Amino acid sequence: MDMIIEKTMERYGSSVCRTEAVRASLEDMQGERDFAVKDIDAAVRERDILRAGRDEMLQIHNRLLDQLIEGQCQSQVMEATFEGTRNTNGMEELV
Repeated sequence: MDMIIEKTMERYGSSVCRTEAVRASLEDMQGERDFAVKDIDAAVRERDILRAGRDEMLQIHNRLLDQLIEGQCQSQVMEATFEGTRNTNGMEELV
């Protein structure tokens, strides 16, 4: 930055130098802002990808949980049916 000011002063004098220095500084800031905006955009895209992955994993988890619950319910029904049949068979033997 100092080099820019020195070269501008040599070429145009001090009043123009200040204007050029301010302009150069603003251009630098604009460039930094542009890089920051690109970084933010990339971070937002990455966040959206991660959210989509998380949502997909939650859907898979919920489906597996539903299947597990359904399987346990079916297992309990089968056990209850078996117990009922066994008890009924035992009663028939007693009668």
